[in-house]
Amino acid sequence: MCENWSKELWASAPWSVINKTVTPPSGDLRDYMSFAVYYWPDCSEAGNTTELADEEMWNTCKYVRRDGIFNPDIYLIQNPQALINVSNYVFLTALAYASTGNPEYSANLDHALHTFFVNEKTKMNPNLNYAQIVRGPGYSEGKHTGVLDMTVIAKIISGVNVMKALKPAEWRQETEDGFLTWVTQQITWMETSELALQELASPNNHATFAYNQLSALYAFVGNNDMAKQALEKFYNGVYLDQIWPNGDQYYESMRTRPYHYRAYNLLALITNAEIGDFVGLEPSGWERKTNSGTGLREALEFAMQQDPEATKEDNQRKQLAPSIAAAIRKFGDPDGKYADFLYTIDPYYINQPWYALNAGISDSGIKWGILETTYGPIPAQPTLPVLSKTASHAAGAKRTWAPRGSGPMAGKVAPTDLPL
Repeated sequence: MCENWSKELWASAPWSVINKTVTPPSGDLRDYMSFAVYYWPDCSEAGNTTELADEEMWNTCKYVRRDGIFNPDIYLIQNPQALINVSNYVFLTALAYASTGNPEYSANLDHALHTFFVNEKTKMNPNLNYAQIVRGPGYSEGKHTGVLDMTVIAKIISGVNVMKALKPAEWRQETEDGFLTWVTQQITWMETSELALQELASPNNHATFAYNQLSALYAFVGNNDMAKQALEKFYNGVYLDQIWPNGDQYYESMRTRPYHYRAYNLLALITNAEIGDFVGLEPSGWERKTNSGTGLREALEFAMQQDPEATKEDNQRKQLAPSIAAAIRKFGDPDGKYADFLYTIDPYYINQPWYALNAGISDSGIKWGILETTYGPIPAQPTLPVLSKTASHAAGAKRTWAPRGSGPMAGKVAPTDLPL
């Protein structure tokens, strides 16, 4: 399975943050940049008599927040899509190489990682200073919420760890060392940047994801003690108020898309639990309780009971699936209720990456064959000439990805739905 996903993604590789037509306030294209997704221009006080050009509007009009409603011009900058693509590619291609030993996978993965994180001309600078920028008069930096753009780092690190362990001939030490340098510098940014510190203090999914970023970075450089310390700070801090007695996640359910946000925070909670298990944190995050006496399992089961149609989120129905798969691996499924739920929301679930990665999940009687897969990001725009792409890849038709539902983000950005 991973081989097919890897080849599909490679059709648009490699990716780089320099592939954008909007220059960050720093003047350095290597600085990652994105626009705040829920902010819209209000030009009622701009005093213009003619239609404003894009950059005039960005600098003249004030921008106001409309929670849950995506401003479509955020896609003028493709850095978020590039980051999602490279994370999916590194993770899935590492698994493809591990299962096949095909040197094409290791060579291409090395090239993709080197382009995005190591090559001095194309690498992402280790900061998120210009992520989730709110445009308006005098805008010059991102928001602390922009740290959320790097939720995928745990997935990238997982893929790199596979390659470090296997050490194929095509995997360059220069790439491994360069990525280690990038991670070390990103740790410094996470520890010292006011944006990162604000994000770590958030009460909701923003903090949950920020702590799994920081702990994953620490674990990669071999500092398990700091990873455990970061996770303990999370579990003894913001986590304590995240889950209510009935299992609801108040800070997520208060949003305009509660079904999505409950599932989103659950992914981050599970990632924290998995990183904690990896570095030897005790007790496990799977067993940690909030001030209400509830934890991960209660939050998952409450989320399963909610009807996405009640909040017009039917297109988000599958978002709980990877979390349920991880719960089956952890707790088992003796009465089959988790597998039944998976089948209800996705009759083709055995063709999803999380099915292959979590042992013990029933196949619900689904037969292998030609199954539609709904996994995968829309490929970002090509960034650099692909030096190692084979003729068969170059000649192959690119897949047109089907939209994931009917909401405003359908077909735009794939969710980061693979917990560690």
